[in-house]
Amino acid sequence: MFKNPEETLCGYNEQDIDETGKYLWKDQVPRYIGRAFKNCEALVSMDIPEGVERIEDEAFYDCRNLKHIKIPESVCYVGKKAFWGCSNVITEFEGAEYVD
Repeated sequence: MFKNPEETLCGYNEQDIDETGKYLWKDQVPRYIGRAFKNCEALVSMDIPEGVERIEDEAFYDCRNLKHIKIPESVCYVGKKAFWGCSNVITEFEGAEYVD
């Protein structure tokens, strides 16, 4: 469910999450992920596609069953409390490097 096509993903349909709990992206890739998955208990893993630029505030807020998320290099912003309540999540950043 897009707020503005090709802009912000604001919600999801339950059929977009497979039996393993992985979100299945459709052909259209949003620039931003809004509060689309807030309180989503069905979500276990997600590979965010290249082209997404922002993960907005509370996008995955309280997704207690989220275990793995892959974030592409195109994401340049992660909002406040984007992963609050996701205590078991492992986040993989593509293209990220450690800076000491």
